[in-house]
Amino acid sequence: MSMKQDNIEIANGIVSDIKSLIEQSKQQIALAVNATITMLYWQIGNRINKEMQGQNRNEIYGKQIVSTLWRQLGN
Repeated sequence: MSMKQDNIEIANGIVSDIKSLIEQSKQQIALAVNATITMLYWQIGNRINKEMQGQNRNEIYGKQIVSTLWRQLGN
């Protein structure tokens, strides 16, 4: 094999390794984002649930909380 061919193969190997590292990083980022969003939604639901517990709250009150949150957070 010529020196030029060796250099091309080394370069191709480096490119392949770097592509793999980038793909792995993208997957780790996606997992971290999904975990964070899941935790956020759980915390929101938990906070609303705490508000509803221990008090004689009806379904209409719960709907009002969600409606109010939707309006205020949507702006």
